[in-house]
Amino acid sequence: MIEACWRYFSRQIPILFGISFLGCGVHLLCAQVSDSLNTRSPWISQLGIQLDYGKILGLPIWRDSKPWASNLFGVFQHKYALDLLLGHEIFHSTQPVYENLEYYAKGTYGVGHISRVWMFSKKYSFWLGAGYGFSKYRERGDIHIWSPSGLYPNYQRSFDRNGLSAKWWEIKVASYQRMWKGLHVGFGIRGRFLINRSETPLPQTYRIPGLGIVRGQPYPAFNLWIAYDILSLYPKEKS
Repeated sequence: MIEACWRYFSRQIPILFGISFLGCGVHLLCAQVSDSLNTRSPWISQLGIQLDYGKILGLPIWRDSKPWASNLFGVFQHKYALDLLLGHEIFHSTQPVYENLEYYAKGTYGVGHISRVWMFSKKYSFWLGAGYGFSKYRERGDIHIWSPSGLYPNYQRSFDRNGLSAKWWEIKVASYQRMWKGLHVGFGIRGRFLINRSETPLPQTYRIPGLGIVRGQPYPAFNLWIAYDILSLYPKEKS
């Protein structure tokens, strides 16, 4: 009975986390709208888009993986931020990930964050936030076991698993510097903690797009961002 209750509540954790995240975001937006009406000052500081150029620079190094990621963000009253990271990854092993296994994974992922922002000046900012992520992916592989002596028959088997998913929560820190007008560069460090993923028979999932190689917690990530302000509703410092 206790075990059944635990399984039920553990399955509700992602839903509760998502509802809490959405509720905090709605509350924050409502509070900022109320403040802006009272003070008659713009409540949107920035709206922009970011590109993770670190993944592009790493393509010649990480031959097995072809990822990209972009981020839509909004900063409110120079203090709070909401952002949505969207990405896609194709992983195809050039070497067996497990003995005698050639592995392929492909999927899309998204992460929503809510952050506190500290503006040290109009050129420098520091972000501290938390987020919820999900990944939808497919994996397939080919297993080859050869008998060098020829005494035993060779063994070959393929598998193809579609509709797999994973969910996680994460914390992040980031820093940005404005280089010229609406152009910014920065970096981010994220610590990700897996909530659950689709269970699979052997061989088990090796890599989850957006999260990385399946292993112990946490799952670290490092991003190099180049950002551009689509819209700025506050006076900018003269360059």
